[in-house]
Order: sequence, then C-alpha cells, then structure tokens
Amino acid sequence: MKKTFKKNFILSICVLSSLLVAIYWSFIASDIYISKANIVLETPSVSIGESVSFQSLLSGSSNKSSDMLMLKEYILSVDMMRKVEEEFGFREHYSNKNIDFFSRLKHKIGTIEEDHEYYKKRISVNLDDYSQVLRIEVEGFEPEYAYEIANFIIKNGEYKINSLGQVLAEEQVAFLEKQVFGLNKKMENARSDLLAYQNIHGLVSPIGAINNINTIIVGLESALSNLEAELKALMTYQSSKSSEVIFLKNKISALSEQINLEKNKIVKNNENALNFISSEYQNLELKFNFSRDTYGAALVALESTRIESVRKLKQLYVLQTPTYPEYPIKPMRLYNTFMYILVTLLFYFIVQMLFMIIRDHND
Repeated sequence: MKKTFKKNFILSICVLSSLLVAIYWSFIASDIYISKANIVLETPSVSIGESVSFQSLLSGSSNKSSDMLMLKEYILSVDMMRKVEEEFGFREHYSNKNIDFFSRLKHKIGTIEEDHEYYKKRISVNLDDYSQVLRIEVEGFEPEYAYEIANFIIKNGEYKINSLGQVLAEEQVAFLEKQVFGLNKKMENARSDLLAYQNIHGLVSPIGAINNINTIIVGLESALSNLEAELKALMTYQSSKSSEVIFLKNKISALSEQINLEKNKIVKNNENALNFISSEYQNLELKFNFSRDTYGAALVALESTRIESVRKLKQLYVLQTPTYPEYPIKPMRLYNTFMYILVTLLFYFIVQMLFMIIRDHND
C-alpha cells in the first residue's frame, strides 16, 4: 500500500507539473518576436606607398576579426543598453505587466547589473569565424519594437567603430604634424647656418676649392720636376754662375715658393686654413642633409597617415537588413511542452528504477 502510494504520488507530481507546463506554454507565455540582421565590416581599398620609419612606429596591423569582436562587445555593452533605454524605453517595454512573469524584466527600476543581464538575454550577437559575418537577433514583445532596436544597434555600432578609428588617426596625424613643424624649423636653421658659413668665408664649396688648389699644386710640382731635371742637365756643361743656370734656379725657387704658398692655403695652424674650413663645412652640410632627409621622411609619413586614416573608416555592409517579424518565433510552445514531458517521463522512470533497485536490495 505504501509503495503504491509513493508510486502514485510521484506519477501525480509528474502529470500535474506537465499539465501546468503545458498550460503555461500554450496559454500564458508571451509571444516573442525576433528581428534578425547579418552585417559584415569592410575597409576602403586605398593603396599607400612604402612605409617609412615614422609610419612603422605608429601603424598597427588592422584585423577584421578583432574589429568584429570589438563591435560585438560594444553591441552587448552597458553603453549600448543605455542608449537603447534612452531611445526606446528598454525597461518600460520589457517590464510591461502584460508580459508573463517568467519572460518580463522583474523590476521596472532595478540595478544596472540586472538590466544588463536581461538585455543580453534579449539581444543575441554571434560572429561567424569563417565568413566574418556578425549575426544579430533582437527579441521583443512587439514586432515593431524589435525591428527598430535592430536598426538602431547597427547604426550606432558603425558610428562607434568609425569614431574609434578616427580618433586614433587624428592623434597620429596631430603628432606627425607637430614633428613635421619641428623638423622643418631644424632644417631651416641648418640651411641658414650653412649659407652664413659660406658667406663668411666667401666659398660656395670649400671642398671644391681644395680640389682646385690640389690640381694647381700637382701642375706646379710637375713643372718644378721638369725644371730641376733641366738644371741638372745644364750643370753638366755650364758654370753655376752662367745666366741660364741662374735663370733656372730663380725659376725653380719661384715655383717652390708658389707651391708652399698653395699648400699653406690648405694647411695652416689657424681657423682660416681650408682643411679646417672644409671640415666645418662638411659638418654643417651633413646636419643640413640629415635634417632635410628627416623632414622629407616625416612629410611622407604624414601623408601616409592621412591616407591610413581613410582606411580606418569602416564601412558596415548589411548583408541582411533587420527583418520585420510577422509572427512570433518564440516561445516554441509545442517543442518546449514535448521536451518537458519527455524529461519528466525520464525522471519518473529513473525514480522507479531506483525504487526497484532498493526493493531488490532489501529483499
């Protein structure tokens, strides 16, 4: 008798709970309309030149997958929920008393954490890793409400992604413009120092002047060698006091003095020596060339960054516009009822098996 009572009691609970669940899913559970949209994020196809040092320091690899994950997180964020609340009255709609107790937002004025958890139950965002398509589903208890929220989310998501990329690009451009201005000033100062040095010493190119003097010295030394050879030959048959010998000696002496004079122009123990002037000139010229090349590289980097800022603007393509639901997809009343009854039956049979095992063990 006791065993029969237990068996009937458990069966009654299973039957009663199944009946209550069937009544809930069939007559009480509120209709849920779902608006679906598929979007993909693309960047403009802009070709830029080879990267330079400044650009390599600033640029980062653009990854479509990371952008899509960022967009997904933003759609599911508290910030987006607050925007939906401001625009559509999120709490008021989902806490409506006409919605069944188990489906609605429990408190019209609740904590932000509770609201956000409920928000993530009604807004579903999934990323297809293979096709990089973001699939958005918005659940609402009115078809128009779900449709409008889906459109609002897509527009705000695109604006957020573009604003993030634009802020970064503007910061990079501002930094490079500042660098270009400073480098241009340095280049102009180096140019002024170089021109002033040329004007002070009256030389356009000290190195060219040294080369010219070296050419003159080589010519004089060649002539001196010829005269010395001629003098030696003349001394073999004429006296050292002969007019021809004296003439050649004077000529050799004049050439030697001229050679020493030309050499002194290049090498002296003061700052007017051409070698010292040339060394200083090379330093100034090197500074000017370096500042000019750096300035040119900065200009190229600035232009590349401006082009890169265009690439950072994301174009959100809607593969499927938000659908306007015509019938409630959820709840799946028959499926949910059938699954509950099936689970209840399994539970009942498992309990019965446990009772049989215990009874056999006692016997």
